[in-house]
Amino acid sequence: MTSELKTTHEPKVSDVLSSLLASSKNPAEILELYYWSREEGMTEFIRAVAALPETSRGALMNLFRNARDKKAIRANANSDGSVTLMSCRLGQVVSPCRMTLSATA
Repeated sequence: MTSELKTTHEPKVSDVLSSLLASSKNPAEILELYYWSREEGMTEFIRAVAALPETSRGALMNLFRNARDKKAIRANANSDGSVTLMSCRLGQVVSPCRMTLSATA
């Protein structure tokens, strides 16, 4: 009986990283993504946002893009299961922009 050696053609981690860095226009962004991925729950959050329908993802991106101060964005969970996001646009200090999101089963 002969034993067959199984060989894998999986690339080494160092080769993958070298390839990513070499093909990137901005290698610092890859390092930044790595740091973000180490934050608890961030990978799950990114996957959830990526899975949203295009219109929902676009609405969120508009809210984030137009927020005068990203740290001032607030999310409130409502009793009906929806979430309201609030942020002030540049020049609209008095009236916040609101977005209400709800999950459907």
